[in-house]
Amino acid sequence: MGNTDPRWKAGEAPPSMAQVWTMYGLGGKPPADDPLHGMMGVLTETGFTAVLGTNCEQEYHRTLKVGEQVRVTTALDSVVGPKRTGMGIGYFVTSRNTWYVGDEVVATMLFRVLKFIPRQRPSVEPVETNA
Repeated sequence: MGNTDPRWKAGEAPPSMAQVWTMYGLGGKPPADDPLHGMMGVLTETGFTAVLGTNCEQEYHRTLKVGEQVRVTTALDSVVGPKRTGMGIGYFVTSRNTWYVGDEVVATMLFRVLKFIPRQRPSVEPVETNA
């Protein structure tokens, strides 16, 4: 995406790609024990059906090398709420991801979303115009 650093052509890989490399892919499903998706499911079942990403903090410890096998672990960090927000009442759900090559940590991410019940918007009557 416009990053022409010569290291990427020399066999190194941007560590910011760790998240993409470990995504489930089109039609993929998270493992049954995935804590973030498990918590999101619980909230969805209780009526908190909307989601909004709020923030993401990433740390990269080193560049990766093309061909390295990257794995990720996910832990549920916190669930805070219910909170009244401009979007509606909801819970802030925070997870921590850690990416490894072997036993070495190569990247970390704190990821927070708001899982909420959308607030009701007042209905708006159509305005007639004399056209």
